[in-house]
Amino acid sequence: MRILFFDTSCDFILVGLYTLTESEIKENYFYSGNHPREASYRLLNDIKLGLEAANWDKPDMIVCCKGPGSFTGIRISVSTARNLAQIWKIPTYGLDTIEMYATYYADYFKSPVITAIDGKQKKVFIGYSDGKVYKGTFDIAPAEIKNLFKEDLEGSIVISDNDLVEHTQNILSLLPNPMPILKQKMILLRNLTLENNSYNALLPNYMRETYAHKS
Repeated sequence: MRILFFDTSCDFILVGLYTLTESEIKENYFYSGNHPREASYRLLNDIKLGLEAANWDKPDMIVCCKGPGSFTGIRISVSTARNLAQIWKIPTYGLDTIEMYATYYADYFKSPVITAIDGKQKKVFIGYSDGKVYKGTFDIAPAEIKNLFKEDLEGSIVISDNDLVEHTQNILSLLPNPMPILKQKMILLRNLTLENNSYNALLPNYMRETYAHKS
């Protein structure tokens, strides 16, 4: 099974192509780059370049990050996944953005991590992972971090893309890769079906109300 992955939840773009077998998952292609406000016109071309590099006509499924993160970035990622899945008639699956990032960093550093991205309005989207267990995604003010993660802060590496959170690693200097979370979800991905995982089932996770919700 051939998986197309992409993410535009933050200022960077991630595009990866992976082959899933009964026993393993293999990375065929991966691109990551920091491109603030460029996803709207870059993403489709970056996907095209990946497909050409892997010599694929199309994937068998699409996996994308569905949020939380930048409102515009999430909308681009999810709408692109929905459109391509509809055209190609293939299933889709949405990953929690913070869970994907935290899972990668916990695997990379071989350490528990707390991962936060800028949520605007002086808040962050944040989550904790020890590489095996992810404790959920939260939308909080930085001052709440010590109370929410009081049992996890000691011994954890803190990773962030902004100065609202005191951190030891900047996301932009070490962009994430979905391989660790794809490995964790191999059984789920093998069992995706067009009936149960069509483009209609892929919805963005903004975590906060939008103007559309309020209207």
